[in-house]
Amino acid sequence: MGYGDQRWLPSPFPWEERRAYNADGQVEYIGEANVGSEETDAKWRIQKRTYVNNRLTKISWADYNDLFDKVWNDRAAYSYR
Repeated sequence: MGYGDQRWLPSPFPWEERRAYNADGQVEYIGEANVGSEETDAKWRIQKRTYVNNRLTKISWADYNDLFDKVWNDRAAYSYR
């Protein structure tokens, strides 16, 4: 798996989930949106995960909130803290 690999996973929730992985194979981004949303629609909430020494140390939301108003394809361009 290379940087940015994505996998489609079934979700037990009423929305779709996307995951993008970093070079170490760890989940770097998780996106959730209503079923049928396109990855180019501003209908996603996106979470970024940060690791130190292969340990998850931080979970942040795109643009500092968990609103369903982001574009999955733009996940790396958002601000996270």
